[in-house]
Amino acid sequence: MTTVFKFMPLCASLLLLSACQKGDVAKFDNFLYEGNDDCYSVVDNDSLFCNPILSGYYPDPSICKKGDTYYIVNSSFSHFPSMPIFKSTDLVNWEQIGYVIDNPTQLSFDSLQVSQGIFAPTIRYNPYNDTFYVITTCVECGGNFVVKTKDPESGVWSEPIWLPEVGGIDPSLFFDEDGSAYIVNNDVPLCTPRYDGHRAIWLHRYDTMTDRVYGNACVVDAGIHPEENPIWIEGPHMYKLGDKYVIMAAEGGTSVNHSEVVLVSDSPEGPYTPAPINPILTQRDLSSDRNNPVTCTGHADLVQDADSNWWAVFLGCRPYPEGYYNTGRETFLLPVTMVDGLPVILEQGKEVPLVMSQKPATNNPMNKNASDSYSGNFTWSDDFSSQSLSKRYLFVRNVRNKWYNIEEGQLNMSFEGSKLDSICNPHFVAFRQQNLKCTASVDVELCTDKPNKFAGIAAFQSDRNFMAIGMTNKELVVYTVIHGQKQVISSMAVPSSKLRLSISANNDVYTLKAYQGETVVMTEEVSGTFLSTDKAGGFVGTIFGMLAQEY
Repeated sequence: MTTVFKFMPLCASLLLLSACQKGDVAKFDNFLYEGNDDCYSVVDNDSLFCNPILSGYYPDPSICKKGDTYYIVNSSFSHFPSMPIFKSTDLVNWEQIGYVIDNPTQLSFDSLQVSQGIFAPTIRYNPYNDTFYVITTCVECGGNFVVKTKDPESGVWSEPIWLPEVGGIDPSLFFDEDGSAYIVNNDVPLCTPRYDGHRAIWLHRYDTMTDRVYGNACVVDAGIHPEENPIWIEGPHMYKLGDKYVIMAAEGGTSVNHSEVVLVSDSPEGPYTPAPINPILTQRDLSSDRNNPVTCTGHADLVQDADSNWWAVFLGCRPYPEGYYNTGRETFLLPVTMVDGLPVILEQGKEVPLVMSQKPATNNPMNKNASDSYSGNFTWSDDFSSQSLSKRYLFVRNVRNKWYNIEEGQLNMSFEGSKLDSICNPHFVAFRQQNLKCTASVDVELCTDKPNKFAGIAAFQSDRNFMAIGMTNKELVVYTVIHGQKQVISSMAVPSSKLRLSISANNDVYTLKAYQGETVVMTEEVSGTFLSTDKAGGFVGTIFGMLAQEY
């Protein structure tokens, strides 16, 4: 699985040389990720499937369908490329086909915090013009925009079409049966907000011929019970179910009080009234000490399977004890029950299951490749035999100049760039942490005679919160950056210029190791709670990455 990223011309100072004796470079080989969560050990792939269907940092899922093929997009914030896109024919097994934005000139994440950038994209297919649309917000980098393509698998999307008339965040498109189109989004209410978190859902008309927006109306103020001061009504999607128009939205904030609610109207332009069945999805009322909990559920989207049964994708989190979670917000799948024509994703008081026996109906089941799984326990490896990086890798912010290459089965990275604790584009190639218990490891060779060069592997939440193990040509080091403060945990004389380095997670405990051949030459345990959203803040999850930088 490979993808080709597009770059601006290389700076001469960043050109890479392939052999140690030819220049300053870090060389990486045999990257390996192994996930081994206890709850998935019973899964039989023929009869069961695992939740989440996209594990690790794949938040804010949106889904659509054309024919027998489904497509999902996710938020990516300031990571690059932007908005991973997946396809499936059975709703359970997914293949990443690329990214919606992969050209660094299309958007700029320069100087943005990791949790700024791309929020909550929505993907929709319009049968009237046989076109796919993705609409989203670039926070602090332009506002709301839409991109289009005839073929999501081509990897060719339009340039961003900006929508200055649409304020706020979380826009979503709806194409009605008569061909008319609408945008719903989160924005400030008509009045001055009465309290922190007071928001509204707005509706605009959208002209598919000109890609222009006209008209606006506030259709939902505050939430389903305005008198109770509900917070952060957001992530709206609009549907027509029978003869009713439905707005489904998240409410309660993105933490443990997150929920999904529906409002209904006889007209697309309202008025909308709350359904009596709300909330249609939440875990906030359940005991915090239950086994294998899923929390923070919400931000859902609906789709029908091959037998016209409704299913919902939504985000949730898998915390370890004390409610912390490092894997970020993940994509889950559940069947939907229709009650009086309105969707209920999960009856209140029931737990989100991590192992599912009910599968969606399909006309074309996918052949699951265990080596490229995104769910449950799996092993994924990369020997860099391809000339392009796998689609599974991601960077922190735009890659303006190509500071890496793949040559002779190794990933080569230059040092002369930004450090991992800077708000720039560090020389860091990362893979999502997708299990609570897992290990990421890689062979690292340091090819330099300069004392201030560092190569290693890091577990990264943001530029202010990460841990790393790596080497200079003098010492092997484990260090942390916690809320911006660097601390060296341990160090020793470097035993070799080539080592295998690993980071293992076991819920809140991370173990960093260095191997010379089969011999462990350094091991260090570090509490990983500072990588959790509750402590680090933001909306992203932990990623493991290969790192080359000044030290």
